[in-house]
Amino acid sequence: MWVTLITLVVLTVGAAVVSAAHAGDAVISGWGTVRYLEIAGGFYGIVADDGAAYLPLNLDEVFKVDGLRVAFTAEPSPDTFTIYMWGTPVELLAIHQEADAPDDHAELVRGNTGFALALYQQLSSEDGNLVFSPFSISAALAMTYAGAFGETAMEMAEVLRFTLPEMRLHSAFQALLERLQDEQRDAELALANALWGQQGYGFCEVFLELLGSRYGAGLREVDYTTDPEAARKAINAWVAEITRDRIAELLSPNVLDELTRLVLVNAIYFQGGWALPFEPARTTTADFYLQEDRVIEVSMMAREGSFPYAEFDALQVLEMPYEGEDLSMVVLLPRRDIGLPKLEAELTMENLTRWIGALDTQPVAVRFPKFTVRSGFSLVETLNAMGMSLAFSHQADFSAMAGRSDLAIDDVIHQAFVEVDEQGTEAAAATAVVVAERSALAPLPVEFRADRPFVYLLRDRATGSILFMGRVTDPW
Repeated sequence: MWVTLITLVVLTVGAAVVSAAHAGDAVISGWGTVRYLEIAGGFYGIVADDGAAYLPLNLDEVFKVDGLRVAFTAEPSPDTFTIYMWGTPVELLAIHQEADAPDDHAELVRGNTGFALALYQQLSSEDGNLVFSPFSISAALAMTYAGAFGETAMEMAEVLRFTLPEMRLHSAFQALLERLQDEQRDAELALANALWGQQGYGFCEVFLELLGSRYGAGLREVDYTTDPEAARKAINAWVAEITRDRIAELLSPNVLDELTRLVLVNAIYFQGGWALPFEPARTTTADFYLQEDRVIEVSMMAREGSFPYAEFDALQVLEMPYEGEDLSMVVLLPRRDIGLPKLEAELTMENLTRWIGALDTQPVAVRFPKFTVRSGFSLVETLNAMGMSLAFSHQADFSAMAGRSDLAIDDVIHQAFVEVDEQGTEAAAATAVVVAERSALAPLPVEFRADRPFVYLLRDRATGSILFMGRVTDPW
């Protein structure tokens, strides 16, 4: 059984996107050291690695640390006069440092989970089965966020629940990605990021170094201006390889064109066997009660064993670990008189934390349907509805990507796949962001019979990260 997910962001260029605030002077980008100078009462400057001195006019207090190593992007402010007579006055467009607070990991996971649940509420408004990878989408948009500036960055951070300062957010993502890809796992979990940029476009060195070091996303140059179809095929081939061909064509024809400048892609693939597999001989045909009060016949798996389990007035909660027990599937099964819509309305961070926190290992007789679900959609309208509109507009500011503000997100494309059977689960997903110019006597087991629509989450138990999420309304 496999799961595969991919997220993509595409950026394009449009002539009307150029903003006067960033037009004209050349952008400065590089590494340097913050220095405190005792001149005229004292101030902080940045000495670049090439020896150039810069006087940042908008240096945040958190960066005012003598000797702090930073990567920065800035534009000269030649009309600004200061009393210090030192360095070139500049306005910072982006700045990052090598720092990582001890609680950043937990804060990042909390934010990602909040975004996952908010996104589920939006996507579940449509009828039918659903699968998506909130982690894939968060990772792809985090890479895009690294190139955002000003109100565009603030809006993205709010919608994506990025509460950490940017300098620590990307470090936390790096640590989380490394932890999730622990080679000692019994289950297979592959995560990969990549940038596909227009050759010769001149992306900022700091932006590329940040995504390379934190996300392992190296720049692959293509030529959108003369052959966008070749670029599309190259991206799709990379995604197919990472996802074991479960996501074979993430980008449809005509998604990319001569205005595309950058495509940021995340792909995730999972294959894991159950810690307690189901015996195929015990799989039988059984009734499954649909939301519309219709009954269909499905292939229902069966087994008894000790599982983390909890029950509440409105639902039963079951956790089925995979081999190694560091990854699991959590199933939220509403009571018959409650139904899936009411359960989904109660799917909040507070409730999910309470439900999972109540899990206690006990004997359970599990009846669970085999199912396969595929989903694919653009997230432009969804993210707009959630409050992230500037990034898609002519007012978008992604000047930290290439030192110019003529870039906007053209599309955010996501595909996902999940298959569950007696042996385990296979899942895959991809996200692309397209940027354009523009022991006593054993008690009787409780019964967990998933014969009606339910919500499921595939999660990393150690970090709490939700890797895949969805619902089953019709196992067929």
